[in-house]
Amino acid sequence: MPTSPWTARARRRAALLWAIAAGVFVLALLLSLAAGMVGRAVQDQVRQSFADAAPAQRTLTLSTSARGLTGADRDAAEHAIAKAFGDAPVHVTRTAGGGEVTWTVAPDTARLVPADLHDLQHGFDSIGDTLSTVLAGVGGVTAIGTPGATTATVRAAEQTATETAVLPLGIIAVAGILAVGMLARLLVAGRAAEDRLLRSRGASSGLLVGHAAIEAALVALPAAVLGAAAAQLALQVWIGAPASLAEVIGPGLVALVGAIAAVVAVTVPAVTRPLGDVGPARRASTVLAGVVLLLLALAAVCAWRFANAADAAQVAADPLARIAPAVVLVALAAVVALLFVPVAGIGELPVRRRRGLPPSLAARLTARGAGLLAAPALLLALAVAVGTVAAGAGATSAAFLTDTARVVNGGAVRMTYTGDSMVNNAADLLPASVREDAVRTDAVASPPRTAPVLRTSASLSGVQVDVLGVPSAHLPALVPVAPAMFDADAARAALHAAPLPGPVLQGARVQATVSARTDSGAATASLTLWLVDPVGDVAPVGLAPVAGGQPSTVSAALPAGGPWTAAAIDVTVQASGAVWGATVSLTRLTVDGRDVPLGDHWTAETDVFGTPVAQKTVSSVTTTFASIPAGVAGGTQVRLMPSGSTTVPVIISDAFAGQTGLSTGASSALEGQVASFQARVVQSVPLIPGTTGEPALLADLPTLVRGQLAQSPQVPTVGEMWSFQPLSAAQVARYADGRQVTVQLPSTAIERAFVDLLSASLWLGAIGAALFAVLGVAATVAALQRRRRPEVDVLRRLGVTARTQARVRIVEPGAVVLYSLIAGVVAGLVAAVLIVPAVARTSAPSAPGMLPVVPAFAWAGFAALAVALVVGCGILLAVQHRATLRAARGGGPR
Repeated sequence: MPTSPWTARARRRAALLWAIAAGVFVLALLLSLAAGMVGRAVQDQVRQSFADAAPAQRTLTLSTSARGLTGADRDAAEHAIAKAFGDAPVHVTRTAGGGEVTWTVAPDTARLVPADLHDLQHGFDSIGDTLSTVLAGVGGVTAIGTPGATTATVRAAEQTATETAVLPLGIIAVAGILAVGMLARLLVAGRAAEDRLLRSRGASSGLLVGHAAIEAALVALPAAVLGAAAAQLALQVWIGAPASLAEVIGPGLVALVGAIAAVVAVTVPAVTRPLGDVGPARRASTVLAGVVLLLLALAAVCAWRFANAADAAQVAADPLARIAPAVVLVALAAVVALLFVPVAGIGELPVRRRRGLPPSLAARLTARGAGLLAAPALLLALAVAVGTVAAGAGATSAAFLTDTARVVNGGAVRMTYTGDSMVNNAADLLPASVREDAVRTDAVASPPRTAPVLRTSASLSGVQVDVLGVPSAHLPALVPVAPAMFDADAARAALHAAPLPGPVLQGARVQATVSARTDSGAATASLTLWLVDPVGDVAPVGLAPVAGGQPSTVSAALPAGGPWTAAAIDVTVQASGAVWGATVSLTRLTVDGRDVPLGDHWTAETDVFGTPVAQKTVSSVTTTFASIPAGVAGGTQVRLMPSGSTTVPVIISDAFAGQTGLSTGASSALEGQVASFQARVVQSVPLIPGTTGEPALLADLPTLVRGQLAQSPQVPTVGEMWSFQPLSAAQVARYADGRQVTVQLPSTAIERAFVDLLSASLWLGAIGAALFAVLGVAATVAALQRRRRPEVDVLRRLGVTARTQARVRIVEPGAVVLYSLIAGVVAGLVAAVLIVPAVARTSAPSAPGMLPVVPAFAWAGFAALAVALVVGCGILLAVQHRATLRAARGGGPR
């Protein structure tokens, strides 16, 4: 059977057609994998996020009284539930018991898809109010659970992952189609003489273009099908069934159409240009420059829309914002390619002055072939730029998510204890296990693991402020985040926590020798020791009353833990009748029989109880009352404290500074709901750890307690514990110590999984761009070898050795590789500045807006990509060197 001329034509270029098929196969494979990550992996993660959530975070319980509830009421309630959730798949169960009827609503994770999240969130947010209206006749409903917040978090994270996935899809498509086009250009160049012959024999340009399109379709169709099928098989094993038919068909179809379009785009100018016409090449260069300028303008608009989007939902709703990352990267890579021609020309100038043929010849060849080298420059620069953005976006998003969640939570775990808001006795102390692990002194063998935290409120000029007291020495371990977000070391230094002044008590029991004397009348006196441990937990310990006359010794048990500092001593005098000239003295203090120095300087803080005394500053624990009224409830009191400043250094949030006008160095009195204190501002920060951006201030806990004791009769309970590291269930139970606690973790679990998907998709785009870049360099090397073939014999006759020719030949592609790697990094950094902060912020939708995005970079991943590119291009240059050497030695000098 005779062979068709067109079949013979294809067989003569079988190697190039196989190369084009390989390019289409890789393009379809990578596009399908990227689309699978967008569709299947995101859908799988949406379902997994709800499956992994705690029951209270994924289930809403709606309860109402069974008394008076009719069947019509139940039907109306269930109809309202179905209407509220629309098409979102949910499980609804109804139970009755204990005088109540309860509906439990939870998402059906097996059928849930990302498109259902809008209806699901609407249902969870509205159903409580809706049922309260429907069942108003029986008292409405009580809703328990936070699935609405969980759904909002999942929805925002899913939108971020989906809109960012446009980047790898776009990059892979652009790079793959360009690489196929470069291979097609080799095919067209190889057939140039044959095409001229066919045209001279009457073949029309349309016939040649049509044949090229049919040939491309026949080559690309099986390659696209095989590439898509291989990707689907891998995705089936890795993730599961496809999310939609479009996910299966779309990538392969894009690869097929893109390959045909690339072949046709290269063929048309070649078969329609008159022989000897060089004008189109110049016009093409002008058109290319215009296209690059338009692309830059589009990139600027897209980047502006992307950076100004408030959240992932706005990005998803704005087409220009969605394509911004891909457009910016392609535009910058196009600029790199466009600039290679003038850069190569400029690089030739200084080399011309050097003696010797090899340098000048290499520079001239590079400048002369710059037009051909621009395409691989674009692909290489695009691969490096995408790798730079992937390394920056993945690392920055992960770090921003982790750091913001840690700052907002205040520690790896936050435990809040239920109890009185004011300290009454030692029972209000935190559990001994918490205090023991917070006061560890051997920081090497057994470092501290917990920190007690006081959270209260105060006001200044009508502005409410959250007051947080934390042991300042623990801040670097509690909040190990980027200094730009919260500089824990600087905060520790600014708060400058010194040991509290006062007698230090360490042991089981304290004994005090107390005397009470009066000039007239009878009275009894009692002391209350306000004990503060090194990290700031506080408790009062009362001593038994002593009667007037001779000194008496009284004792009391010390709380477990310590060592305790007697930061203040309350002196209380009670009298049944009028008393004049009452003097109370603490003459001796011992712990388990050991004397404890009392100190030489004490001050009567008369503002605490408003009681006047004869002498405010004394050299011992002694105070004298001019008179004691009879029958005062609770007695007449005065508080003695070791002398020294009681002003509390504080760090304030920018929100508090903005509302009050306070700045560093300012002092002010803060009126607290439980206790007041005098504060001095030492620093201002965007956000105080443990808060979400509201007006707040931070103080060293022991110093804060001393400041409160100097102005207020009572102090707030230290009711929180922050841990340095995540806690196991057993550790949580140990620190809870049987008390009712609320455990709060940094909210990163849901978002982190989607950030990992985002990072993986970006790296897939970088890998795809790198593969096509190497393919583009290979096509360029082949084209250069073909173009320079006639020059080999000429140079050999001029006496240029084979080795010199081989070295000169690899300068052309070597120069474009070096230029593109450097320019690609620059382009990637520019793109990262424009793109990465917005990507990072949308990846953590719950992060407070005042926290800055701190750049991070995955050096290992970028280095691996760069090394792979260098090795791949190096192998191609070695092949070119060997081929040139072989050609130049053909009968010539060695």
